Amino acid sequence: YGYFCTDDGIYGKELWRTDGTTAGTFLLQDLNPGYRSGCDGNIVSSGGSLYIPGINGTDFGLWRSNGQPGGTVWVKTFNAAPQQLVAYNGIVCFVADDGGGAGAELWCSNGTTGGTYLVKDVYPGSLPATITDLTAVGGQMYFGGRANSTGDFELWKSNGSLAGTVVVRDIWPGSSGSFPQNFGAVGSTVLFTATTSADGTEVWKTDGTVGGTVMVKDINTSGSGANGAEGFYQLGGYAYFVGDDGSSGRELWRTDGTTGNTTRVADIRPGSSASSPRNFALINGTHLLFSADDGSAGREPWITDGSSTTQLLDISPSGSSDPVGFFATGVGNQIYFRAAAEGYAAGLWTSDLTPGGTMAVSLLHPEGGNPSNFAFAGSKIVFTASAGVTGTELWSFGQADCGDAPGSGYHTLLADGGACHRTDEVVGPRLGSLIDADDDGQ
Repeated sequence: YGYFCTDDGIYGKELWRTDGTTAGTFLLQDLNPGYRSGCDGNIVSSGGSLYIPGINGTDFGLWRSNGQPGGTVWVKTFNAAPQQLVAYNGIVCFVADDGGGAGAELWCSNGTTGGTYLVKDVYPGSLPATITDLTAVGGQMYFGGRANSTGDFELWKSNGSLAGTVVVRDIWPGSSGSFPQNFGAVGSTVLFTATTSADGTEVWKTDGTVGGTVMVKDINTSGSGANGAEGFYQLGGYAYFVGDDGSSGRELWRTDGTTGNTTRVADIRPGSSASSPRNFALINGTHLLFSADDGSAGREPWITDGSSTTQLLDISPSGSSDPVGFFATGVGNQIYFRAAAEGYAAGLWTSDLTPGGTMAVSLLHPEGGNPSNFAFAGSKIVFTASAGVTGTELWSFGQADCGDAPGSGYHTLLADGGACHRTDEVVGPRLGSLIDADDDGQ
């Protein structure tokens, strides 16, 4: 099943469940009865339970659900809805303030009131620790937080215990702080970005010790670097990120955690201007998709396997298609995403990672529909989109391996019964429309 919070105009923003069908999409539980909302944040799954920041009456706090009707219970009340929920070793950890005088600090919960505890008052006293970018990676939780009486923001790690929650290293001593963030990994090495007065923002790595927390490479030697801000994406033995060496602009880089093997992958927009890669997605562990602007075709989808980096397709030849939301189906190399074709607004597109297999599926609406938030729900793929008068709602479609189309201009349709059909409509059919795909009158 897929779980989400939405407002149906009657009960407020509440917890819903879907299996990708109309009959299987329903309000799971009215957490806060009446028109008042019960959800107030993103749902996180951990240890077989769903955790939902929310509201109970007039109280803010945390809900836990087993995903079944009537199976959602209140865990604990806080001053505000918990933030930055992360799944960690079968429990959930987050930032919250229970009004006990510690301010907003690091908490963890096993889903029971008694098993919900303050891990550590990271910044002692009533002021908050201002925890940022709480991330579970490398067997630990890493985050940025106030590190000493001067309040500078430095690198912390936690294993969910008081003794195991410590400052890893004061990277920029004094009151300024290195502001560690954008945590990722390559192999067993934890990567992140940090800032110093001498080097600017660069890529760092840590093994959780002072001595093992070092800058990977000074990519921009001018001291004004701003590298790794789009995060790290592991492909093969490398982590890919956006770097700027001061002469080529923001381009695609990669690292294996060593200085020598931290290099630029491609100068997509030659010269000092930036192609500014973003909207990254790993596909089947073999390819990395992203959007970039090469200075001539506008912002279009690009693809790399680590050895070759190319534009997938110039979807909008006279402008930018602005592709986002790349979603791998697990059926071959089939993906779905949102893009704007030449003369059209943003609609639903698909690709098999080849130019000929990249095509529009549906416009959904003359203004585009803006499909977003792709996810699995059972055997179906669900997403949100607008179809005019109905506003933004939940949509779904099935998937199957229908084999190769007879040509690049053919779009694949999957009927409710699982049968595969083809159509050569120029921009694809609109979802919900009736198509006689094989001219048999049916």
